[in-house]
Amino acid sequence: MDFSKDIVSGNKGAGKYTAIRIEDLPPLYLAYMVKAGGDSGKIHSDVRRRWESGEQAVVDAMNEFARITDVVGEAIAKHDYAQLGQQMDYNFDLRRTIYGDAVTGHENIVFVEVARSLGFHAKFTGSGGAFVLVSKSATALSAEDEVAVCDRLAKIGFAFTRVAVQAHGQPLNLVMM
Repeated sequence: MDFSKDIVSGNKGAGKYTAIRIEDLPPLYLAYMVKAGGDSGKIHSDVRRRWESGEQAVVDAMNEFARITDVVGEAIAKHDYAQLGQQMDYNFDLRRTIYGDAVTGHENIVFVEVARSLGFHAKFTGSGGAFVLVSKSATALSAEDEVAVCDRLAKIGFAFTRVAVQAHGQPLNLVMM
């Protein structure tokens, strides 16, 4: 997604969306906090104010997030899942620096630490409470390994599932663990 000012102003307020080929994706997993997450409007409000006031650290971080998406798009197209994973980890770490630990949330920080120790790259799917994961080996886990990861993440309050991605217009099925 590209929401640069030039794109949005020339496209009636909408961004530019680039499709990703399903066959280029590595096996994906989703983990989400079992208890309800926070209010993303409250989470974003301070960063938006900081962005609008021109705070250099926030402006630089937002530009870096845009650069990360370009790198990730190229990595996916090239099946360079090591690069994809590095950028996922970098995205979370960069986000944490501008939002701070209090907003990022203790449970989310613990989750990422545990996920990384279990051999995953992880990043938020949005404002918190849910993560997309890619195995550092970029391969699908065995059923036994999926159960073990599910059990470990349940101990810290997260559910875990493998994602089955289908073509646009087809129903998306989540294979629930």
